Amino acid sequence: MKSEDISSADIIGAVLYNGKWYIYAATIAYWILDTIKYNPTYNPSDWPYIFRNHLYQIDEYNADLYLIAMNEYELSLHELKKLIHKWGTTEYTIEIVINFDDKIYVNGFHEISVEEYIPATWLGIEDDPMEYVSEEIKQIWKQ
Repeated sequence: MKSEDISSADIIGAVLYNGKWYIYAATIAYWILDTIKYNPTYNPSDWPYIFRNHLYQIDEYNADLYLIAMNEYELSLHELKKLIHKWGTTEYTIEIVINFDDKIYVNGFHEISVEEYIPATWLGIEDDPMEYVSEEIKQIWKQ
């Protein structure tokens, strides 16, 4: 994804999987790990498009498939730096962290308690996501 393709509806999130960080910009629906819990009446056949490759409940066991589904929303660190340079450090921040390695979900998007819609064995917290990302990612906002 190019930085100029990001809309105001997109939320920037960081995902840690197998020791590697990924950055994505997508709408809030893509950051909800348990769509069934969030919306029990959701019926995929009611929609004309395939949502997240039919992944409605995401955990550490299908994280690789989630990353594939999120591929079109991935931001390289270069694109993220361009975005921050253009709009400043307060306009776009990381609002979600999904840590598949430690089974932690951090929500900084205060409009919806998305940290409640996670696998039962995970820790979901509302906190500053920047406290949970790598130093390399934090440095982007310090430049």
